[in-house]
Amino acid sequence: MGVELDVLRVLEKVPRQSPKMVKKYLKDVEKLDYSISQVKNALNYHAGSGHAKRVARGIYEITELGKYVLHHQVNVQGGKE
Repeated sequence: MGVELDVLRVLEKVPRQSPKMVKKYLKDVEKLDYSISQVKNALNYHAGSGHAKRVARGIYEITELGKYVLHHQVNVQGGKE
């Protein structure tokens, strides 16, 4: 699916996660092995796009916009897949 959507999916299932916790969840539960830098980059992208927000230092939570993007598979250019 891609690291960006996988990270959003984790934030929806288990809110208030740090990058390390997201990586651990993806590896242990989803059996996906992304590097910590890939997870951090995805979280920074989502925070900048309004799909996730930082609720505390290093802790992220999905927003309503992020849930919409996750369930409607809207791509970066604004069209639908």
